[in-house]
Amino acid sequence: MALGRSRHIAAFDVCINSRLVSLRSVGLDTLAGPPNAALPKQPHVERHLRHKRRKRHPRPTTRAGSVARHVRHALVHYVVLDTMLALLRLVGPDTLGTPHGTRNVLDKFVNSTRITALPGFLGWVVPSGGVRFLTELCVPLAIWQALSCGYHALATACIGSGLWEVQSWDVDLFDSPWRADSIIDLWGKRWHQMFRHQFIILSVATTRALGIKIGSHALFLLTFVFSGLLHAFGELSMDPVPEPWKLGSFFVLAGLGCAIEVSFKRATGHRVKGLLGRIWTWTFMFFAGSLATNAWLDGGIAGCTLLPAGGAGEYIAPFVLSKLCLVERI
Repeated sequence: MALGRSRHIAAFDVCINSRLVSLRSVGLDTLAGPPNAALPKQPHVERHLRHKRRKRHPRPTTRAGSVARHVRHALVHYVVLDTMLALLRLVGPDTLGTPHGTRNVLDKFVNSTRITALPGFLGWVVPSGGVRFLTELCVPLAIWQALSCGYHALATACIGSGLWEVQSWDVDLFDSPWRADSIIDLWGKRWHQMFRHQFIILSVATTRALGIKIGSHALFLLTFVFSGLLHAFGELSMDPVPEPWKLGSFFVLAGLGCAIEVSFKRATGHRVKGLLGRIWTWTFMFFAGSLATNAWLDGGIAGCTLLPAGGAGEYIAPFVLSKLCLVERI
């Protein structure tokens, strides 16, 4: 409210943003806590301080420039998402593309479809494992595109209204997830942080209410348990319902991966990072993530109506298929 926001606007802003999370420590009473580096070190808190690299392309400082940036990002994310969904419906109209879902839909799609890459040039038949990998990859990519599209659309409306400062929307919802070199880096910084702060507070409050003390390993696991519960119970209204145990298991495994990295650092004195860290992160996330992606695909997420019909993706997807691959039923 420093720039004269009304109480209603300030309250609404608290509901829709998490932009203070992970930027610096924030005192609950003063909203001006000390920097992280000045805080006393505690054994149960893991810190990975980094020097923030300067952005190659600085954010626009004018309202018009900021609105244009968010409009551009929203449109790009929308087109990519719409194209991905249209591609899934085209390559698997009776499997992936059905909105009603079916059990083991990915297995049925892989076993009934042959995809030839660049048929007029290479004529390479994509192995079934490659088809499975690319299909599963579409799920987290679609989540990233959908949330980012909504975020930038909301930023466009808020900044364009003149009620929000340009700088208050400078921080994007995702921070280059593909650059993650550890599981902690992915979940603690690169992926969206909308619920992270609340899950941590809930985990600490739960342990205090039960009168138990836990270390960082158990805190990681408990935090991801709450995340799994949110996703599992939050999707019970879907028809069909994605298998809750698969969704919950994925998040528990993600917490286990974070705990393993904490143990590695304590044993070696080095944080998981670099090329080996990337190989570890994405190998672990692929195998653990297959639980969630299969649950969502079985629930018909690839065939449901997420975006209005007649979008750009319905024109781009057939063109991409005609140029890049040949899809055959077997």
